[in-house]
Amino acid sequence: MNTQYISLNDIQNEYFLLVKKEFGQYYQYMRSHNLTPHEVGYHFSEEKDTIKIITNKIPQFFESISTFWEKYRNLTIQYIRNQEDSLVTSFNGDFFPSYKENIASKCGVYTDTIVLPDPFIRIKEYIKTHDNQGKVYKLILYSTNLLQYEELVQPELKRPIIIIIPDEEDLEKEDRTFYSTLGKNDSTIHAKLVFGQDFDSFDDLLIFTNTLDSKEKFISKIKDSSKVLFDIEHERKLIKQINYALDGETAQLLKTKHIGKIFTMHLLGRMIATNKMLIESRKLQATPIIDAPTSWKYLNWKLKYDVNNIEKELSLTNLHMTRAIQNLSKNEMQWLGNVPVKSLIELRKTEALDEIRSILSIGVNKMARENPTNFYRTSDKVFDNINLAFIEHEKKIKELSLKKWRFAGNDIGSWLVAGAVEITAVATGTPIWGLASFFVNQVLDTPKLKELPLSIKKLIEDSRELRLSPTGILFNLSK
Repeated sequence: MNTQYISLNDIQNEYFLLVKKEFGQYYQYMRSHNLTPHEVGYHFSEEKDTIKIITNKIPQFFESISTFWEKYRNLTIQYIRNQEDSLVTSFNGDFFPSYKENIASKCGVYTDTIVLPDPFIRIKEYIKTHDNQGKVYKLILYSTNLLQYEELVQPELKRPIIIIIPDEEDLEKEDRTFYSTLGKNDSTIHAKLVFGQDFDSFDDLLIFTNTLDSKEKFISKIKDSSKVLFDIEHERKLIKQINYALDGETAQLLKTKHIGKIFTMHLLGRMIATNKMLIESRKLQATPIIDAPTSWKYLNWKLKYDVNNIEKELSLTNLHMTRAIQNLSKNEMQWLGNVPVKSLIELRKTEALDEIRSILSIGVNKMARENPTNFYRTSDKVFDNINLAFIEHEKKIKELSLKKWRFAGNDIGSWLVAGAVEITAVATGTPIWGLASFFVNQVLDTPKLKELPLSIKKLIEDSRELRLSPTGILFNLSK
């Protein structure tokens, strides 16, 4: 097939067929037995025959996925970037959205298109650290979760609800080094606040934290415990966070109980991932969408550190804002975050609730394009407008619920959830991508510009015309 004429819908359908060829039977088993991806993954990872069959196929499967995206990745990016006048969001914060909820059901009313990562490209290197049983569990878990999104690929829709695209599989060495450099810069800034002392470099930080080989030593050096964060959904007391970390994934990967090393490497991993999130989202001209509160916290820290550098250079203030949308009479907002997939598709086909869908789109795009000279004067006004629109939106939902308006057999009233909807934004006048002390034109001097990887230079040139500043959206349901 000539890739020049293949549609986005055809690319997505061909991708799902490729996955179903290897894992469709496990998905059907999950549906027929009313199981979750976790449960079906656990079930088959206990079967010796299944372990043997799947592990033998792993090299061929990953090769076929890689070959597929070598052919279609760039074309898919073009389709994503051509979603004009749309709020395109890219999922971030984990390998793939949680199997416990459908990210489109959660956010699909308020966004035009959600870009989801190919989970197989993301876990390709990660699962090499697992035994065969663990590899089988992960592959079935992610494949069955992924296949739940297939029905959202709808050719009739003006704007696609979801698009699957992989990360760049083989980053150039200079790109990997660049991401690492950004992560180290941000980690050093963050650690200065945690420990209340300066570090000349990340290596200097490593030397310091290597001496903190016990909980007691680590705690004795902490000046700001609020920034020691391993999991925001775990109890926030410092000792609880430390105990959680000692049994967590970073500790397991490092094979150590040295809390100083665990803290430093966890921080580095978070900051590298956050920088990569910002840069990759910008390549797609998309807004990061996050449903993991810990990732959201690190994103806001990272943006704030960048802004601190920029404000010093430009003699401006208040370039970073984070606001939670909420009803003025309650602590949390009610919104349509439990929309059945079939109802969402019908909703989008009829373009019903189009005004509701546009609430976030207008506000996020407005803040993303704000000029730094008036951002601090207008950001609150923009956000107040979104907030008031959401309050009016809540009233409309209640009115529609009373009318028993239904889509695909489901009542709108049953879609209501309570929780946090937050927006973060940074205004700079010219684009930044979380480049931690690398800032185009005003801050970025010529020697540093020469040090940038070619892909980042190209991104800067492309984005200068867009004049978009970093933004992000958090959707988080109450527990």
